[in-house]
Amino acid sequence: MARDSFFVEEYREAVIFRVLSDRLLDAETINEVSQGLISCVQRNDRISLVIDMKQVTHMSSAMIGKLVAVHKMIKKNKGRISLCEVTDSIMPLFVVTKLTKVFDIGGNTEDKVKLYNRKPL
Repeated sequence: MARDSFFVEEYREAVIFRVLSDRLLDAETINEVSQGLISCVQRNDRISLVIDMKQVTHMSSAMIGKLVAVHKMIKKNKGRISLCEVTDSIMPLFVVTKLTKVFDIGGNTEDKVKLYNRKPL
């Protein structure tokens, strides 16, 4: 599935959600990305979702709220979520909000998919 703001790749045990927009600031882009994330979660009950953030250089607090909502949906269904390749420009947002304690943040996207494909939920 491809959109202007994201691209989804589905593997055996994991789904990569690649954010293609560098700026997650305006309502239209945030809604497009969040709807894409929600759609992935709704299609896959116990999803192992890897969100590739390497393109993102600017992100609003509204987008952080959407990520938290998706995180809750996934955890409710006993799934997994990781934010990979988070850029230095947006990492402080996760640190200040203490979401580094909530999310699995860091690492290489492809390595995380390999890990999820080896380890069952």
